[in-house]
Amino acid sequence: MDAFPLELLHLIVAFTGRKDLPSLARTCSALLNPSRQELYRQVTLRSDAHLKYTLSLLMREDISKRVIELHILGFSPFIQPNGPASFEMMKGLRNLATLSIQNCPATFSTVADQGVFQQVLTTYCPSLKNIRVVKSGFIGSQLLLGGLQNIIWEEDQGPFSSLALSLLSSSISTLTHLSVPSASTGDTTHIMSFCSLRFPQLSVLVIEPWVEDELTSVHSLVAGFNQFLSEHSSIYHLELGCCDLGCCLIELDDAYMTEEFLPELRTFKGHVRNIEKLASGRCQSLTKVKTLIAGWFDDDFFPEDFSDILDRDGVFSVLEEFVFKTSEVLEGEPEPFLEWMECLANASPLLRVWRGSLPPTMSLNLLIQVFSRFRNIREIEIFSWTVPEPDQETLKIDAARAVAAHCRYLQSFYFRDAAGIPKVMNFVRDHEVNGAISSSILSTVEE
Repeated sequence: MDAFPLELLHLIVAFTGRKDLPSLARTCSALLNPSRQELYRQVTLRSDAHLKYTLSLLMREDISKRVIELHILGFSPFIQPNGPASFEMMKGLRNLATLSIQNCPATFSTVADQGVFQQVLTTYCPSLKNIRVVKSGFIGSQLLLGGLQNIIWEEDQGPFSSLALSLLSSSISTLTHLSVPSASTGDTTHIMSFCSLRFPQLSVLVIEPWVEDELTSVHSLVAGFNQFLSEHSSIYHLELGCCDLGCCLIELDDAYMTEEFLPELRTFKGHVRNIEKLASGRCQSLTKVKTLIAGWFDDDFFPEDFSDILDRDGVFSVLEEFVFKTSEVLEGEPEPFLEWMECLANASPLLRVWRGSLPPTMSLNLLIQVFSRFRNIREIEIFSWTVPEPDQETLKIDAARAVAAHCRYLQSFYFRDAAGIPKVMNFVRDHEVNGAISSSILSTVEE
């Protein structure tokens, strides 16, 4: 025990929740070398009994200079009796690259304190490139942190507030990744202000539903958002709306579907209606897409009409991963499902990953028939598939093995048991014997 600094042990205790310091020291002795820089690269501050020890460590320059990621969870170290003096702990974080502030509803007591925090980050953390903000308690209308490359913004007001727009505007020339996983609607003025921004290096854009139904028909908003996309030709990963919430973002406009629309697109997630727009006319966006995540919520639209999209020559010829999500369990006979799965196999000969749901009437023979058409399939994940009780897991394990026997490259088959617990059947193959299965391993997937 004497060989290890007490504050180091307290830091590990804060991470792991372990109380038995002697045992911890013995079992982790190989890792408790203070000279190892990676030991301090990620630090989490949370309100617990070990907080003061973690804060004291951050005040040591030899430790703080090693920190690459700082996560502040569930409390605010910046509203202390000594006020702005608590910002001293930030001054040694000159190599800090990622800052995450989550679920801190009262991070700052005054706009002035927030201004000091902003100045400290700007002055002492020149390496800061990534920030995640989740119900952080930021206040006021200004948050100016220039030079950011990756912004994840999960405040209630979404990207349509003066505060969010100021943060985005301060990193116009450097921003490459923007993610807005959830947000409520802002007012029309702020939405149009967002649509008018131009990020020359933007490559990843993730925007979940943020426009109320009554606003989707406002022509200026539809035009503004489509114009925003058309002027960001560097985007290669685009997510428009959450496929499993039963709602759709502003739809893509046919008027913008030209040969120059999103020419670098490689990953797309969105409603089937938007996929249809991208696959139609002169637009070539889907011809290079390797990952497609489709969602639908209309009783009569999918999957029957999706076959028409798949039949268009060359649209999905390089597709490697296909995912489809639905707000409801598939119902009815499997024939329409079989039809568009056959179209998918013909359109996408390189497909390696398939994730989706199966009709409840899907038999084992039909299952084999469907997936044996995908000659390069490596991974299958079944979100939902209703099979007879009480042997659900046994039937699904048999199905996994049967499909693997007909798909020579299949490595993993994911499914859920009767209790909804995710399981995976992994297959080990002997490629010297034509890919024959040498063993299979069933395990539970950690969520």
